[in-house]
Amino acid sequence: MVTRYVEPHSARFIEERVEGIEQLRIPMRRNWFVLLFVGFWIVMWTFGGIVAIVQVIQHFELFLIVWLAMWALGWCFAAVTIATQIAGSEIIRVVGRDLEISVGAGKLRRRRLYRGDQVRNLRSSDPNPWGMPWRMPAMPFGMKLGAVKFDYGARTVAAAASVDEAEGAMIVDWLKARLPRGAAE
Repeated sequence: MVTRYVEPHSARFIEERVEGIEQLRIPMRRNWFVLLFVGFWIVMWTFGGIVAIVQVIQHFELFLIVWLAMWALGWCFAAVTIATQIAGSEIIRVVGRDLEISVGAGKLRRRRLYRGDQVRNLRSSDPNPWGMPWRMPAMPFGMKLGAVKFDYGARTVAAAASVDEAEGAMIVDWLKARLPRGAAE
């Protein structure tokens, strides 16, 4: 009888060096339902915007001008959601003694810089504590999801929402070797 083992999975994050600085790039987990729903929604939304633009050109109405401004914001939000789902990533890096975490796609990124000497209680955690079948980077009611957590002042910061707890432990080990000693305490 031949024994077949389950092959261990490799980590989803990519260790790389950019501009002389080591960093971890974590590709966003795709939610196919969100991607299909927002893709369909943006097509219908674009059609509605085109109809409104034609109406404004034919008959100037202040209401439609205001509606088009809101339409543009909704369209941009949907486009960013699609871009993040397709090409988004989270980048974790240590710059000097500070921790930088950025989330986004391409040049459209939200960047946060934390003082390395203020990072405390760096730990891995279950990124999906409720066992939901889908993953979300943020939850309502202030619950922070992420496989890596740390205390920063009087707040807890969560990062690496697209990886599992074991990968979170690997990221914590990577960070502990690069951050000031107080981060592990």
